[in-house]
Amino acid sequence: MKKIIIMLILVVSTLSFTEENKVTEKSEWKLYIGAFAESRSYLYKVDKKNVSYLPVIGIEKNGYYLKETELGYKYDLTPKLKITGYTQIFGGLGLQGVGSSLNSKQLRGSDMEEGYQEIDDRKTQVEGGLKLAYTTDEKIVFTGNLRGGKYGIASTLGVSRMFVLARRFVLIPQANLTVFDKNIVNYYFGVSDEEVDRDLGDKLTKDYSVKKYSVVPSLGLVGSFYITRELSIFGLVEMQYASEGIGNSPLVNERSNYFLGTGLRYEF
Repeated sequence: MKKIIIMLILVVSTLSFTEENKVTEKSEWKLYIGAFAESRSYLYKVDKKNVSYLPVIGIEKNGYYLKETELGYKYDLTPKLKITGYTQIFGGLGLQGVGSSLNSKQLRGSDMEEGYQEIDDRKTQVEGGLKLAYTTDEKIVFTGNLRGGKYGIASTLGVSRMFVLARRFVLIPQANLTVFDKNIVNYYFGVSDEEVDRDLGDKLTKDYSVKKYSVVPSLGLVGSFYITRELSIFGLVEMQYASEGIGNSPLVNERSNYFLGTGLRYEF
């Protein structure tokens, strides 16, 4: 995994150097701030409210960007093909395609329902990643994303398209297919021997692990309404379904779950 991250850093550094030597005009900063409210169901058997509020912030210049907890560099290989190298500070737990970067949080045993609270905490992981995006003449965007860290690797294939329904209203439907390797599945959804029957009221009676990858398909929709050129209201909705490797874990409540969110964003 360390070799993969080092290679990503070298690729991004090379592209960054090339881009800086191509720039002949002064680039402007792009900055946005906002607030976001979300409601979701949870894969895990957690005992917590399903509504939360989060800040939204992003900044970009000369291809470098910071988007919430993701730091990266974007480079246009051709007018249609873009490559992005990035680091996600709080990766690992976020499964949702449109909402994952907004809700990658550490899972604590104390968050679980009664009978499951004796499990070890599942920590987030710092991830290195590489994205490719290709836009067709019909404005359909195909994406590939490979990311990984201490606890495992995940890859995602996606397709989306932007529809401008009115001068101020934009709608983007998308579909994603994410594949998690067995290491990341076993860390976040497995049950070790040490976690079984730790307490008198413990509901974990046997260990659980997988021997192969797991798949999570999802469908999402993103919409934005521009009140002014700078101020917009946006909304997110997504449904996902976890395959057997994740869905059969005794820590999982439901294989299928949803994500809803809305917020305000101001672009400078």
